[in-house]
Amino acid sequence: EVSGKTVYFQGVDVDLLFPSPDQDFLDDAIHRAVGAVPTIPIDALIYMKLRAGRARDQGDVVELLKRGHVPVAKVIAYLTEHMPDFVEDFESLREQSKLERD
Repeated sequence: EVSGKTVYFQGVDVDLLFPSPDQDFLDDAIHRAVGAVPTIPIDALIYMKLRAGRARDQGDVVELLKRGHVPVAKVIAYLTEHMPDFVEDFESLREQSKLERD
Protein backbone atom coordinates (compact mmCIF):
# COMPACT_ATOMS: atom_id res chain seq x y z
CA GLU A 1 0.00 0.00 0.00
CA VAL A 2 1.16 3.52 -0.76
CA SER A 3 1.06 5.70 2.31
CA GLY A 4 1.40 9.40 2.35
CA LYS A 5 0.56 12.71 3.79
CA THR A 6 -1.11 15.75 2.28
CA VAL A 7 0.51 19.08 2.97
CA TYR A 8 -0.60 22.55 1.99
CA PHE A 9 2.07 24.43 0.02
CA GLN A 10 1.61 27.86 -1.53
CA GLY A 11 -2.14 27.46 -1.82
CA VAL A 12 -2.07 23.91 -3.19
CA ASP A 13 -2.65 20.55 -1.51
CA VAL A 14 0.38 18.37 -2.28
CA ASP A 15 0.42 14.61 -1.67
CA LEU A 16 3.72 13.27 -0.32
CA LEU A 17 3.84 9.58 -1.22
CA PHE A 18 5.70 6.68 0.34
CA PRO A 19 5.38 3.26 -1.37
CA SER A 20 5.52 0.08 0.66
CA PRO A 21 8.53 -2.26 0.24
CA ASP A 22 6.60 -4.53 -2.15
CA GLN A 23 6.14 -1.58 -4.52
CA ASP A 24 9.79 -0.81 -5.20
CA PHE A 25 8.91 -0.31 -8.88
CA LEU A 26 7.39 3.03 -7.80
CA ASP A 27 10.67 4.38 -6.39
CA ASP A 28 11.90 5.83 -9.68
CA ALA A 29 8.47 7.21 -10.53
CA ILE A 30 8.09 9.01 -7.22
CA HIS A 31 11.61 10.43 -7.13
CA ARG A 32 11.51 11.78 -10.67
CA ALA A 33 11.56 15.51 -11.31
CA VAL A 34 11.17 17.82 -14.26
CA GLY A 35 13.47 20.70 -13.48
CA ALA A 36 12.87 21.57 -9.85
CA VAL A 37 9.30 20.25 -9.82
CA PRO A 38 8.77 16.68 -8.61
CA THR A 39 6.52 14.79 -11.00
CA ILE A 40 5.26 11.27 -11.52
CA PRO A 41 4.59 9.50 -14.81
CA ILE A 42 0.90 9.22 -15.57
CA ASP A 43 0.92 5.42 -15.66
CA ALA A 44 2.31 5.28 -12.11
CA LEU A 45 -0.11 8.00 -11.00
CA ILE A 46 -3.09 6.05 -12.32
CA TYR A 47 -1.79 2.89 -10.64
CA MET A 48 -1.64 4.71 -7.31
CA LYS A 49 -5.10 6.23 -7.77
CA LEU A 50 -6.57 2.81 -8.55
CA ARG A 51 -4.74 1.32 -5.59
CA ALA A 52 -6.17 3.98 -3.27
CA GLY A 53 -9.66 2.97 -4.39
CA ARG A 54 -11.30 6.17 -3.21
CA ALA A 55 -14.12 7.71 -5.23
CA ARG A 56 -12.09 10.93 -5.40
CA ASP A 57 -9.15 9.13 -7.01
CA GLN A 58 -11.40 7.27 -9.44
CA GLY A 59 -12.95 10.60 -10.38
CA ASP A 60 -9.47 12.01 -11.01
CA VAL A 61 -8.74 9.17 -13.43
CA VAL A 62 -12.03 9.79 -15.24
CA GLU A 63 -11.22 13.50 -15.57
CA LEU A 64 -7.75 12.78 -16.95
CA LEU A 65 -9.26 10.39 -19.47
CA LYS A 66 -11.94 12.91 -20.50
CA ARG A 67 -9.28 15.51 -21.19
CA GLY A 68 -7.27 13.13 -23.37
CA HIS A 69 -4.17 13.22 -21.15
CA VAL A 70 -3.84 9.46 -20.77
CA PRO A 71 -1.78 7.23 -23.09
CA VAL A 72 -4.19 4.32 -22.69
CA ALA A 73 -1.97 1.57 -24.16
CA LYS A 74 0.95 2.65 -21.95
CA VAL A 75 -1.22 2.65 -18.83
CA ILE A 76 -2.66 -0.78 -19.64
CA ALA A 77 0.86 -2.16 -20.17
CA TYR A 78 2.00 -0.68 -16.84
CA LEU A 79 -1.01 -2.05 -14.97
CA THR A 80 -0.63 -5.46 -16.64
CA GLU A 81 2.97 -5.62 -15.46
CA HIS A 82 2.45 -4.39 -11.90
CA MET A 83 -1.18 -5.13 -10.94
CA PRO A 84 -3.17 -6.99 -13.62
CA ASP A 85 -6.33 -6.87 -11.50
CA PHE A 86 -6.45 -3.10 -12.04
CA VAL A 87 -6.81 -3.35 -15.83
CA GLU A 88 -10.52 -4.10 -15.53
CA ASP A 89 -11.00 -1.19 -13.11
CA PHE A 90 -9.17 1.12 -15.50
CA GLU A 91 -11.29 -0.05 -18.43
CA SER A 92 -14.46 0.63 -16.41
CA LEU A 93 -13.30 4.17 -15.66
CA ARG A 94 -12.44 4.58 -19.33
CA GLU A 95 -16.00 3.64 -20.28
CA GLN A 96 -17.34 6.04 -17.67
CA SER A 97 -15.22 8.85 -19.12
CA LYS A 98 -16.61 8.15 -22.60
CA LEU A 99 -20.19 8.32 -21.29
CA GLU A 100 -19.52 11.59 -19.49
CA ARG A 101 -17.92 13.13 -22.59
CA ASP A 102 -20.93 12.38 -24.78
